[in-house]
Amino acid sequence: MCKYPYIQSFAMYGDRGKRLYDLFYRTRELIGLDSMKAAMWKGPRQANSASVIGSLTRKSFSRSPCSAVPRHRHLLQHFAGQAVTIESVVDHVVAATPDASSHVKRTTLAPMQTDGLIARPNQARKNSYPNGTVIVFPDALA
Repeated sequence: MCKYPYIQSFAMYGDRGKRLYDLFYRTRELIGLDSMKAAMWKGPRQANSASVIGSLTRKSFSRSPCSAVPRHRHLLQHFAGQAVTIESVVDHVVAATPDASSHVKRTTLAPMQTDGLIARPNQARKNSYPNGTVIVFPDALA
């Protein structure tokens, strides 16, 4: 079997929207995958699509991080009925979505908290997620 638990493919497109090549990145550490995703989002030729090979699910990149609604829905379904730490949420986002860790707190969790979709019992300040913050996700939405 593969000795790399984190494998990500990036479809690279030119300035005119033509697919130039596919870049496959593999690593044993989640921090390496997060760094690669951050670089891809930051670079001038951003990836427009990606496949998370380990889970065989098709994901897509746009010119900005995934839209908030699908990201919210994904987290609500994945963590339904659970109380988890911010570290668990960030690790999941990096491992299972096209997003980097920098897309989690401000662009995902803060709007979810404002909309009342998540609870944070041990949080000192609203929309602040230091290490150890517990996030409570409601049971599955109807």
